[in-house]
Amino acid sequence: MNKLFAILDRFFSENTSQNKAAKYTNSIIVFLIIASTIEIVLSSDANFSKYSFYLEVTYYVTSFLFLLEYLISLGLTFSISSKYKGLSGKFKFIFEFHNLIDLVAILPFLAGLFGIHFYAFLKALRVFRILKIMRYLPSMNLLQESIKSKRSELIISMQTIFILALLLSIGLYYAESNNLESQFTSITQALLWSIAKFVGDIGGYGDFTPVTSVGKILATLNGVLGIAIFALPAGIIGSGFVEEIEKRNEDKATSDNLDLIKSVFDNDHLAATLRFKKKYDLVEIKRKFISVNDLKYRLYFTDESISAVIDKNQGLRIRTYNSILPDGTKIENVIAESFEDNTSYGTFINRNGKFNIVTCSSIDQPFMSHFCYSLASFTGANLISVEKYSRNNFDPRKNLDFTDNPNLFKQENLPNCLSDFTKDIQIASLSSRFTLFILPKASKGFTFELLNGGKIGKDSIEIENSLFDNVAILETFFNDFKNSISEYQQSIGMHHDYGYTTNFHTTQFIKKEVKQDVFQLAISAELLKDNGEAYYRTINLLGKSLIKMIENGK
Repeated sequence: MNKLFAILDRFFSENTSQNKAAKYTNSIIVFLIIASTIEIVLSSDANFSKYSFYLEVTYYVTSFLFLLEYLISLGLTFSISSKYKGLSGKFKFIFEFHNLIDLVAILPFLAGLFGIHFYAFLKALRVFRILKIMRYLPSMNLLQESIKSKRSELIISMQTIFILALLLSIGLYYAESNNLESQFTSITQALLWSIAKFVGDIGGYGDFTPVTSVGKILATLNGVLGIAIFALPAGIIGSGFVEEIEKRNEDKATSDNLDLIKSVFDNDHLAATLRFKKKYDLVEIKRKFISVNDLKYRLYFTDESISAVIDKNQGLRIRTYNSILPDGTKIENVIAESFEDNTSYGTFINRNGKFNIVTCSSIDQPFMSHFCYSLASFTGANLISVEKYSRNNFDPRKNLDFTDNPNLFKQENLPNCLSDFTKDIQIASLSSRFTLFILPKASKGFTFELLNGGKIGKDSIEIENSLFDNVAILETFFNDFKNSISEYQQSIGMHHDYGYTTNFHTTQFIKKEVKQDVFQLAISAELLKDNGEAYYRTINLLGKSLIKMIENGK
């Protein structure tokens, strides 16, 4: 069933930018809307009565297909989007503008199937389906966005015109009220006369003219206002249309720049880095970072174009970190960092691996994202990485704690990003045996710390409060990794700077709610910032120890 929903979602997705299946579906829907509209128009003309059979076939075929599309959209919405869950969510979906049009247009067909025949004018409600075409035609969507962007200006202009029309109508009435030949009997009647003149007096409400000199002057001003009532909104909408086209062109250029920068991450050019990758079986992993200066001087980007790319918030971010030269000089580095952006919170790569790698520190700690991505690639592990949210984020919209959040256990009224995070952990746990939770280690001393629930200062595997049931396997991993890194002036300890986690910690959620063993590994921030051999060697050694851990657990 999930596969069926996935296939249908591919064809009925609203995101058609990179989805050919959805583009084909939209083209078919547009064709059906046009065919249905033509059928409604021609069926009302006696000259086309000889084609009544074909028109009736068109009616039933298009109506059935529209009904099928509505039901599929209904099913996909309820199963995929949390926005429409529950009874209130169902009504929210049904009464949205485009969905309400669908429902109104389908009702006459449904009623006919059950022998209920609507009046002819109610059948004509089907023609409102043509409004739905705005959803599928880019040109109509462009006009809609133009009007929406200039909504405030349009409202202000119409308010101004109405106030001026009211003032002129009041003046016109009092200018004419003392003249017996005048037909302006009230302010309301004068206002109605003004409006009639605005639209060309189709209804015959303005078949008379003012008789006084002042009245004629005010009527002339009213005529000028009648020009403004169309010219002003048209100018505003026109400017909005131009701005929207320019915005779309800028968005396309930004998207192209984003694709260009991301493509650079697929290729390393430094000979030393390539040598390290080859030596430690990490040839396939992406580039660690690109300096902003390289973007400027090698790809000819400006600060403005770089900012526009970063603002898209699609798998790319700018960050700074400090490094120290051999002579002790501290320098600030400004770099671009890439990550796989495929979820509401960041990255989920499900390889059906034997264990999971989870981190909630990618946005706070430079290169944490790349380290976890590389380790997961080397070991074939599933990867869940929070890339967009942090409790330390300056942006209030992105200020959310994924590491220690009481709402993880409630599973009620969760933000979509946190809900997706917990669901992906559960999905990844279906194939895996344990989870490795990685966090940065700021203090000096040990390069790594293994944590499994012990008190700070307890330099041994915790048994009583362990989040990993088979402590013997965990201890074997610890000793194996310790021996492999010892010859490289690296060290690993236990609970040196960290101890018990709170009851709301993500590791507690994985252990208690997902029912999976979990342990934490704190990694030195200095190691993560290392751009030499130590960084790639560590990924290799840690990966091999984790693979041995899997084999020992068989």
